[in-house]
Amino acid sequence: MAKNQYNSHVYELLTNELFVQHVFDPNENTDAYFQNEISKGRINEEVFKSALSIAKSWNKNNEVPLKIPAEEGYLDLETRLQKEKKSFTSWKPLIGLAASISIIILIVIGTLYNDPVQEATFITLETGFGETKDYHLKDNSEIKLFPNSRVRIDTSDMNSSRKVYLEMGKAYFNVEKMADASDFQVSLDDMNVKVLGTQFLVESLEESDKVVLREGSVEVSTVVGGEKLLLTPGQSAELLPGAKKLIVDDVNLLREFAWLNGKIYLKDDSLNKVADLISRYYNIEVKFESEDLRNKTLTGDFPIDDIQLLINILETTLNLSIEYEQNLITINHQ
Repeated sequence: MAKNQYNSHVYELLTNELFVQHVFDPNENTDAYFQNEISKGRINEEVFKSALSIAKSWNKNNEVPLKIPAEEGYLDLETRLQKEKKSFTSWKPLIGLAASISIIILIVIGTLYNDPVQEATFITLETGFGETKDYHLKDNSEIKLFPNSRVRIDTSDMNSSRKVYLEMGKAYFNVEKMADASDFQVSLDDMNVKVLGTQFLVESLEESDKVVLREGSVEVSTVVGGEKLLLTPGQSAELLPGAKKLIVDDVNLLREFAWLNGKIYLKDDSLNKVADLISRYYNIEVKFESEDLRNKTLTGDFPIDDIQLLINILETTLNLSIEYEQNLITINHQ
């Protein structure tokens, strides 16, 4: 592996939320995840060890949260990678993990913006189940991630072209229009989205890739087939797995963007659909004791960011008995 590429991979790990959690608060899940990534060759073992050593050396005094000094950023990696690795036997629990991740991302981005000779360098942003997060880029553009979502941002040349890769899940983009008309691109496995200044939603799920436009205008194109089209506000473009043709439809914007405010908007939707939303948001299995319950319908705004409150509302509204244990919700007649 070339030196610059090696260093870039190390730096990408240092800005990965799950990696930072593993450094300060390791557990069986994070350990199993990284061992699996290493065994499958998706993470180089030497890269992982180097990033682990550097993360600890940047926090020699066991400070919480982790602080990456700007003067010791990417350009200093080569020097640090040549230093002898040090052992650390005591680590404090990571209090306020979200705050530490924000500090890491902000300082790292600042370092990269001031480096005029960057090759392709990426910042990885991600969320776990049950959490959403907001990020602001240098140009004031906003990215908000849905639970269990991940994006990579190419920070190497954001003055001329802003590129984001949605690797999984769902993300909302509020893109600031630049004076020099530089574009903003979001890429998925099978679809690309190109904008100037607008608000839109992008999904990369197993069942399809999808773009929903809230404001402005976007150009959507397929990787295979090269189809291109322009969306207007209130429209969506969807690409099913293996398809070459985009499906354009009119959508209810209130429904599509309600999660930004911690809600779901329903209009004669089935309880089965609500169960699917809960599963996707929290990674919780929903079990129906009686199949006829799946077809009960609901209309209105309901909270999605407070699972217990949602359960209480569903019980009262639909006359249900709902049991909620760690990773299982069981729904029955009252």
